[in-house]
Amino acid sequence: MSVLRPNKPDSTPCVGICSHNVGGEVCKGCGRTVEEVCDWNRYTSEEKIEVKRVCQIRLLQFKPA
Repeated sequence: MSVLRPNKPDSTPCVGICSHNVGGEVCKGCGRTVEEVCDWNRYTSEEKIEVKRVCQIRLLQFKPA
């Protein structure tokens, strides 16, 4: 969920805890790759919604079972 526009389905999933600067391939805050973060503003609304869906799956992998 976005901190900026939480009610918009295509809003950024950024939660303000970026972990890319410590060498991670996937941000542990929002679940996006470096490429997805850089390209976010070029994506269509549909692409943003799909990236957010994939991010939710990625973030589940970081949570302990």
